[in-house]
Amino acid sequence: QKKVTPLTTDFSINVLLGFVLAVVIIGSAAILRMLDLATLGDKRAKRLPGVLLVVGLVVLYAMTAQEFSGAVPSVLWGIAGLATVIAGFLGHWKDARIVGLLAFAVTVVRVFIHDLSGLEALPRVISFAILGGLLLLVGYGYNHNKEKLQKLLEED
Repeated sequence: QKKVTPLTTDFSINVLLGFVLAVVIIGSAAILRMLDLATLGDKRAKRLPGVLLVVGLVVLYAMTAQEFSGAVPSVLWGIAGLATVIAGFLGHWKDARIVGLLAFAVTVVRVFIHDLSGLEALPRVISFAILGGLLLLVGYGYNHNKEKLQKLLEED
């Protein structure tokens, strides 16, 4: 099976269908969240948007891992995780924030296990240093803005 490299424009119908399916599932989760199914009183209905969000991200992850090579899946996964966390904060949606952080965790694991395994010693050390620095910056950002984040989290 042919994998799409970052520099080719040979996108297969599978890539397009995978993206469309992921967007439809994630969009459905967002729409259900906006409809606020929690007012129905059914606890299962309250969790449905979060479950759909996870399913949409799994579809996106599976499609990108199968269809792309190199670091492209990790980059797309990181973007999806970031978008999910941002959507969770902007929409006051706790499930989305948690799913986004889990998406970041999966991306970091992939980077450590898959992407860095083929590198020589010096580039691997540099990559770990950059990744560690980015994680420290994120931690500093959360710590520096913890009062604002706490107020935002209490609104949920």
